[in-house]
Amino acid sequence: MRYWGIHHGIPESDARPERRQNRVYREVPYDERMRRCDVACLFDGNTCLYGWGVIIELGEPYEKQNALYHDVTVSQSFLQYQLRRVAEIKQNSIFSNYESIQEKGTVTAFSENQAQYLRGVFPANANPPDPAAVREEAAKAAGLRPVENEFVLGERLRIEETLFDEFKTITSGNVVKTILDTVEKYAIGFLNIENRQGEDHCRIFWGIGDNRVVVGIKVTEGQRDAIRQDVNNRLRRIQPPIAPSSFPMKFHEVKDGSGAAREDLYVLEVAVGKGEDHELYCSGSGNFYIKQEGVNPNLNGQSLFAEIRRRVRNM
Repeated sequence: MRYWGIHHGIPESDARPERRQNRVYREVPYDERMRRCDVACLFDGNTCLYGWGVIIELGEPYEKQNALYHDVTVSQSFLQYQLRRVAEIKQNSIFSNYESIQEKGTVTAFSENQAQYLRGVFPANANPPDPAAVREEAAKAAGLRPVENEFVLGERLRIEETLFDEFKTITSGNVVKTILDTVEKYAIGFLNIENRQGEDHCRIFWGIGDNRVVVGIKVTEGQRDAIRQDVNNRLRRIQPPIAPSSFPMKFHEVKDGSGAAREDLYVLEVAVGKGEDHELYCSGSGNFYIKQEGVNPNLNGQSLFAEIRRRVRNM
């Protein structure tokens, strides 16, 4: 679920609670990311924020003056004119890019941080849905996309290491530390992939050799609990912040050839959801990574500047 700003002008008399309706906003610049059930924050041009609603219908795109538009129907949920002036919103540092993210002055794609700020502008009993909570529920309902039904000790997986899947073994006696030393940089590397090619989640597997053979990791119940907690805490350090629901985690039992589970032997799978478009993520200590085929390099110096310049040119 995304938050959008729709900036069509409106008479103040139509932005009152008693005038709530399903309103059609004409000639909204087309963006393929916009979906039904996304939240539309309603602005009177660049004057003020006056309400919010849920997108319930997206018209077919049409061309006008060499650009694509469509009509967007919003079920208005809350209206109050002059709820917050646009000039005041722009004063917040997280909206420093406000002008650049406005498409032809009539639609804006807000980031999650910006969406959370806008939620707080509305009364607590009438604010829009929390995008992080919505994703959390969706992640719980969907679970991890299955890639293997079972992991059998000594057998090879059907999947291979790709740009979106990374296999790791652990030879150190300190399993928890080894995972923590690895998970953040690979999560950042996956988040910074610009073209996911339709993949919802990238994955890191601990307990799989480079030859795809299942070896597992030996972890007790207490260690599994520590890993869950410590991995979540480590990934919260990523900047800009990412919702915890973006990192579903699962311990898969490792079985022997007869199908019996081996005691305390598991494959740990950590999935990494998609980051915000055009963002460049880094660790809490300021390290940048971008996952590439077979490697996950740390960008610094001229290589980091080159990547930033390339992304700015492509925005």
